[in-house]
Amino acid sequence: MKFVPFSFTQAASGKFTLPLNFRGSLMKRVWAFYTGTNWTSTTNGNLSRLECKKNGLVFSDCYDLDARFDQEQNKKVPQANLFVADFIVDNNHNANIATMRAVNQGNGQVMVYDSFDFNAYLTDAGGATVNCIAEVLDSVTNL
Repeated sequence: MKFVPFSFTQAASGKFTLPLNFRGSLMKRVWAFYTGTNWTSTTNGNLSRLECKKNGLVFSDCYDLDARFDQEQNKKVPQANLFVADFIVDNNHNANIATMRAVNQGNGQVMVYDSFDFNAYLTDAGGATVNCIAEVLDSVTNL
């Protein structure tokens, strides 16, 4: 298991793609520590939504309120100024997101990396600094 850091700074609100690259690892969670407005029990924080796409198809699109609800239902505790895209929130470790797949080519198969887009939606007009930590399963020599 590895924790891979990524950083992103933006000076405005809106939709922004986070610079995440997984190079064939199995993705468990993406922790996004952000600056700006914190969430309350009835409102989203500055990072209000995270849309996750794999090869152009949305596989997760979650608002901050919904993510925190899922965490609480699975006996996890949401933290201030933190958005967690938790793909194994129910502790089902077979739900990891594969970032590489086999493709038939010629007489055999080759492994190719999948393309990912993580679109963060920021609500503060002043923007934010987002420090992401990807929790992945990976070989020692990769990433």
